[in-house]
Amino acid sequence: MAPTGDSEGGEVLPRGDWSAVTIVVPAVDAVVARKTVEDLLARPYPGEFEIVLAAPRPADQEMPPGQGGTGEQDGASEPDDAGDPGDSGGQSGVGAPADGSGPAVAADPLEDIVALDPRISLIHIKDTSEGALVNAAAFAGRYPVLSRPWPGSGDWVELLKHATSAMSITGADVVGGAAFAVGYGSAERAISRAMNSRLGVGPRPTRVGAAKGPVDSVRMVAIRRDAFERAGGLDQSFAGAGDWELQHRVRRSGGMVWLDPSLSLRRRAPASIKDLVRVFFHTGAMRRRIIAAHTDSSTWRYVVPPVLVGALVLTLTGGLIGGAFGLKWMWLLTLTPLVYALAVLIAVMIAGSGLGVAGRVRMWWSVMAIHLSWGAGFLFGDRRRGRNDPSRTAR
Repeated sequence: MAPTGDSEGGEVLPRGDWSAVTIVVPAVDAVVARKTVEDLLARPYPGEFEIVLAAPRPADQEMPPGQGGTGEQDGASEPDDAGDPGDSGGQSGVGAPADGSGPAVAADPLEDIVALDPRISLIHIKDTSEGALVNAAAFAGRYPVLSRPWPGSGDWVELLKHATSAMSITGADVVGGAAFAVGYGSAERAISRAMNSRLGVGPRPTRVGAAKGPVDSVRMVAIRRDAFERAGGLDQSFAGAGDWELQHRVRRSGGMVWLDPSLSLRRRAPASIKDLVRVFFHTGAMRRRIIAAHTDSSTWRYVVPPVLVGALVLTLTGGLIGGAFGLKWMWLLTLTPLVYALAVLIAVMIAGSGLGVAGRVRMWWSVMAIHLSWGAGFLFGDRRRGRNDPSRTAR
């Protein structure tokens, strides 16, 4: 049979040989979940697939202890109502009691999504965290490959076809690509240039245009179920960095993470410098937690920002204190932040072609915001479970 497309990861499998996939959709937002499902069904994956949505149980559907069938579950790995992938998850028909007594209960807004296709199922759990929802949906599915669509990343079905093909050919446990930021409007375009540039986050092995092959981590498109279950699923304590930490555990258990650079996944750049600072502050805090948990994961790229912040603070403080005590030459140390800012400005003026003067100034601010907020988050961020998590961590 003729191939259905082409892949940088190798030959594309014939239609009958596509891996069966469980597509996991954490339904934190019903509108986003519906758009994700509609996109998946518009041009379906050519092999067998199921879509499992996991959502927090609505407050008005809570049951008192001791009532109901299975009751509530405290963990994320055991859904309340997994059901069969072909049914609606056991929550259909929620409303007023048949005898008219008791208060009416609003219908679950996700139920109409389940009705779109018999391959869609819905489960509910008590936990509201995104990681718990991903785990619940993954463990409730039945197919050997798992995939979780990233909203806004592009044509997910096409990405999934390439990823499962590469997975079958290479034997990898995880297949993914490179994430790149996109921006709309002058501010976002400058921020996205900073995020994609080596000036912002350093040389990444998963950058667009990198060589395909085994790497430490990728923007994940597909993972084998046995690798996911062997690793124990996502660790929900690493909010926003759970995929990276999961891939680390997969590699430590003997698995392989495969980069296919043709899998380019878009992500929306933060809308402002303030939002950029919040994202990278959390990135730094999470990176500190990951290094503390997995000491073998540390690389120079992760520790340069905190070293930079520490050096700037120490030289500035030392210059001010030394100058105050009459050591006039130490006033020169107070110029260190200015030297840093000028060095970044010169680099941005060279690298920011096509942005114009105003755009390059915004990119300059953005690059420094990435460096300093990442470093500050690493040194001073709240590293407790799930704190300071404004959005998904940047890599």
